[in-house]
Amino acid sequence: MYNLKRATSKWLTPFGRRVEGDACFFDPCNLGYNVATGAIVDHSGFMLTADCDLQETNALYDSLFTQLFTKYGLPETFVIDCRFTFYSPPGRDKTDFTQALESKDIEVICSSAPTAKPNVERAWNSLQNWIKFDLTKLGIKTYSEYKHYCRYLLADRYNIRFKKTKFKLNNKNVFRKINPHDINGIFDKTFERKVSRYGTIKINNEYYKAIDSNGNKIHLHSDSVVIHKQISNEQMYIHSGTSKYLLIKDDLKTINIENQQAKTIVELKNKIFLKDKKISYLETKLKNLESFVESKIK
Repeated sequence: MYNLKRATSKWLTPFGRRVEGDACFFDPCNLGYNVATGAIVDHSGFMLTADCDLQETNALYDSLFTQLFTKYGLPETFVIDCRFTFYSPPGRDKTDFTQALESKDIEVICSSAPTAKPNVERAWNSLQNWIKFDLTKLGIKTYSEYKHYCRYLLADRYNIRFKKTKFKLNNKNVFRKINPHDINGIFDKTFERKVSRYGTIKINNEYYKAIDSNGNKIHLHSDSVVIHKQISNEQMYIHSGTSKYLLIKDDLKTINIENQQAKTIVELKNKIFLKDKKISYLETKLKNLESFVESKIK
């Protein structure tokens, strides 16, 4: 009954060629509510990164991939179930997350079949049977403590407990390196907008201002700026030199002032147009009168 292929399959796939992602809901330390614990696992069963959130959100997967890129680099293929974060029904554009991963030459496969990502599914069975003993051993009782545990301790402790490190050490590593400065911008969308003379930016009929880390408004002197919008939480920011400034909605006073000034400018232009039209009419009348007088004199 011994199957050589099955017994050695984890040694035949290079480390980082195919990674699987998923989140599982359970109550980790009797909090009284379920928590979405997420992880990315290599084909060999080695847990690469982990984190948690109250729901299976875009921010959770943003955190998992940011950790993955920082610790290991870029994998070749990522397998996930048909979550809306990654899955687009036929005939629709690919999601922002999928486009961001594919821009780094990472193949994204979405499948509802558990057999498409067996290693991460198997990890949940092992983890749920063991994790409460580990949490009790470490004295973890609150959600904030559990979140710190998931992000910084869980992957390493899981790999040691279930002897997964041997696959990482013996398999060929095919993770591709990435410049650390490029990691934070992978899950951002960029677009350009004009800057008003008051240093505000109009986006979707709303006005935004740039603020520094102390909350002070930054007056923008350029005619236009490139805006970065984070996919995970839709927060927007801009870069100016080496500095990064968040964009927040401007108060109604500034908006009303700008709208009133724009309205006043339009009214003045209309008045000037009407006066110019009247002047042109009078000049024409004067020329006709001069022509009539000259014809009478002759």
